[in-house]
Amino acid sequence: MKVPVFWRAAIQSSAKSLDEGFKFALAWFLPVFVIFSLISGKQIQYLLPIYPALSFLIASRLLSYDFSLCQY
Repeated sequence: MKVPVFWRAAIQSSAKSLDEGFKFALAWFLPVFVIFSLISGKQIQYLLPIYPALSFLIASRLLSYDFSLCQY
């Protein structure tokens, strides 16, 4: 199957280039988000503990972005 092979290669190549802080925030965010998304009684306060992890993920991607390519 080509799709699982593609995803496995994408994960392996991206995992090598990620720093430890990003991996930590991803390991904090993804399991909690997936588990609480599967729960039938969804309430917004259940997702409050992952907002800091999400902000770390967004900030790390913004810091690695090359803004010199943007045209104003």
